[in-house]
Amino acid sequence: MGWMEIISFAGSGIFSAVMTLLAEQREYAHKERLAALKAAEEQETFTQNARQFKAGWVRPAIALIAVFFIIAYPMLVATFSDVPIFIAEKYLDGGFWPFIEAQEKTRYAKLPGLVITEMHVSLMFAVTGFYLGNRISKR
Repeated sequence: MGWMEIISFAGSGIFSAVMTLLAEQREYAHKERLAALKAAEEQETFTQNARQFKAGWVRPAIALIAVFFIIAYPMLVATFSDVPIFIAEKYLDGGFWPFIEAQEKTRYAKLPGLVITEMHVSLMFAVTGFYLGNRISKR
């Protein structure tokens, strides 16, 4: 057996091994794409089932519970108990404008009774807006 036959035999063996590896790689990629397509189809089925589920009481219930525990409950506790309400105020302390920068500090003010802050109003508008916006968009 000459050198040419040995080189030919080795070359064909290496070429066959490389082609087999490439074929397996493509087959693996094909199976991976099929699995991704199957997962996407299952996700689409779940999404369609969720969209078809009609529970008209869920969003109003969430809105009412949020309004109660964000707005009404703290006000009831403040009205009917001696729990003090503390509001954080930020203020600038010290400093002389061109030379020394003022430091922002926080102090807490104790307020008696019922307190409605900007946070309460903003949260109330947000919950009401989400609820009514959803209702308006469905008509």
